[in-house]
Amino acid sequence: MSLLANAGPYSLTKTWYEDGTATDVGAVTIGVTDANGDTVVASATSTTNNGDGTYTYSLGDQTEPNLLIVTWTRSDGNGDLVDFIEVVGSRLFTEAGFRAFNDDQFSSTARYSDSAIADARDAVTEQLERWTGVGWTQRYARVELAGSGTNTQHLTDGWCRTSTGVPLNRPGRLQTINSVISATVSSTSQTVSTITIHGSHLVKTSTWSSATTNDPLNVTVEYTYGHPYLVDSVDRIAMLLAADRLRETALSSRATTWSDELGTYRFETPGRAGNVSTIPEVNEWVKAHRSPLLSV
Repeated sequence: MSLLANAGPYSLTKTWYEDGTATDVGAVTIGVTDANGDTVVASATSTTNNGDGTYTYSLGDQTEPNLLIVTWTRSDGNGDLVDFIEVVGSRLFTEAGFRAFNDDQFSSTARYSDSAIADARDAVTEQLERWTGVGWTQRYARVELAGSGTNTQHLTDGWCRTSTGVPLNRPGRLQTINSVISATVSSTSQTVSTITIHGSHLVKTSTWSSATTNDPLNVTVEYTYGHPYLVDSVDRIAMLLAADRLRETALSSRATTWSDELGTYRFETPGRAGNVSTIPEVNEWVKAHRSPLLSV
């Protein structure tokens, strides 16, 4: 699940199930932190009980891409549920645009729900970044680094993860860096306006203090990266992939050919000849846009 920055408030929803049945579990509270460990919503904040096992909370607007860790807590002490929700700065396509794509094939809200389209969009956004090593939407990265001891800090080294050590899969984080959200050196906040972005390097008007044995990852940087607007027909490629995920077919997922009275047709096979999908247009686009620099 993802949220679009500057489009709040957002309705967060959690449903409790017991033996597969939605069940009212009494009072439930919520707490939200971001990837840097900062509090977004204080723990033990009340949620709305809808009486059918579903609980909701209205989250205020989020102005920057980030990763939110949402913890739902039952008052009876029988366990928490945790959601990881990404806040993004842009989308590859809108729901309305997708529903009108390819002659309104996906216009039926009964067959193709809003949530199904949103989930498919999130999935193909992640796929395209993984396949190409480029961020096609504005996303969040948090990197822990060894201070260089100079005024230039290389983002290529270090760990991309949350403050609690959860890895952040960000293959495109070294390209199209938009802005620095925050930076600390040995837990001391740095003035963001003194930091300039140069490719995958950050140049500061003063020195990034060197790492030490006792503080080997003394620099932490939060930043946004990725194209802030649609380029190179990436929206069409994304919708082709989303349509392929959602479209119903009677063909076996293992089929490699199909024949009718007009002849025999051979399908594209992912993994063969550098193909990443079953769609020729997508494969050629990915090959043309694959970056030689992939982050780890």
